Formats: sequence, structure tokens, C-alpha cells
Amino acid sequence: MKKFKITISILLVVLVSVSCHDDEIYNLEDEAKVETFAKADSRNATLVFGRYYGKCEGDYCVKIFKLKNKQLKEAVKSSRPAFGEFYEGDFSMIKVSDKINITELFSDFPSMLLRSKETHSIIGLPDAGDWGGIYLEYKDEKLHKQWFLDLNANNLPKELVNYTSLINEKINLIEGDQ
Repeated sequence: MKKFKITISILLVVLVSVSCHDDEIYNLEDEAKVETFAKADSRNATLVFGRYYGKCEGDYCVKIFKLKNKQLKEAVKSSRPAFGEFYEGDFSMIKVSDKINITELFSDFPSMLLRSKETHSIIGLPDAGDWGGIYLEYKDEKLHKQWFLDLNANNLPKELVNYTSLINEKINLIEGDQ
């Protein structure tokens, strides 16, 4: 039993030391700088976001939007986003009610996503149980990243649950406003 405890302790030390690495981008020193970094207007940022369902037919299955300079556009013909490829499509301007604060998607953007080293990421099990997924893409003057997020909150890190719900809520509000 003592050898087992020692083996487990050594294994844990090795795992912790291997998994620790500097996830900072642009040498960001603290969370305050990350929050400043996420301010879209100052970095000419674009956010592409949407929701998709795999086993689905019709217009409801994929909805993709682009937000830049407080202007919202919708993909003319939404197609399911592909992992490893940034979303390409034709977008047209749409008008949404002033009651829908779409800029929250920038102001509440999770800093952990911007700090990650990966350019393309899948977080959770998006659409694995036919519950859909969230597509998210961030682009500014220095950075371009893509994420596929699970709509099932049980499969997400707690830091992303509220933001994923926010995206889903905004899509529902936009669809209801059209």
C-alpha cells in the first residue's frame, strides 16, 4: 500500500509539472489587461458566433452571425462550420431591437479563451447528444481563434457556462426579433 501511495504521489507531481505552462498571450500580466484586450472597439475586433444542430434539416439548423463595430450581420446561407477552418460566408446587415444588447458578447467575452494557445478548439462535446453546439470565432488585429462549445452546461468548464448561455440567449432573441 505504501508503494502504491508513493507511485500515485510521483505520478501526480509529474502530471502537474507537465501540465503547467504559460498560457499568456502577448505577455499579458494580469486579468485587467485581458479585459482591456477584449474591448472590441479599440482592437477592431470581429466576433462570429452561432448555433448549429447536426441531425437537423431546414433553416433552423444553423444560424451564424457576425458582430463588428456594433453592427450585426447574419449569414445569408448558413452552413455548418468546420473545425480548423474559419467561417467563410456572405453576410447581410440585420436590424435588431435596441432592447437586445448584443455588445455584451464582447464585454463578457471569457478571458480564458483569449489566453489559450490553441487557434482551433473544441470544448466539451458539442452536439454529441443531438443538443447542438455553439460556434465562436474571435478576430482582431493580432489574433484569430475559433471554438466549438458544448450547449450542455455539464460538459463545459464553469468559466464558460454563463457565456455559452449568453450566446444562446442572444441567438434566441435575435431570431424572435426577425
